[in-house]
Amino acid sequence: MCQTSTDGRDVEHGRLGRNLRHLLGLHDVSQQDLARYLGLSPQGLWNILHGRSEPRSRTAHALAVAFGVNLDVLFGDTGTCVRAGAAVFERAPVRAIAAAPEQATAARSA
Repeated sequence: MCQTSTDGRDVEHGRLGRNLRHLLGLHDVSQQDLARYLGLSPQGLWNILHGRSEPRSRTAHALAVAFGVNLDVLFGDTGTCVRAGAAVFERAPVRAIAAAPEQATAARSA
């Protein structure tokens, strides 16, 4: 089943959520910490991760930036997404969450 992404591309249903779950695992970041970092409710992020809703364009962009990948990769096939995420692992802003969740939230709010 296909659906249209935030920029009009057709994507496999649930692919974004699957990619995000892989990236969360790669970076050892909890869903709750990522939601806090992005300024989303935990339920809102859960809905995106499980294909219940599509993110708004600004949320999709914030997710891509947090993991250091572009939107095409984030919405692309899982293998490509995980390889891209691994290639920028050390430089990904989301690394700050894994290191110190409270400090990352405070730094982002400032």
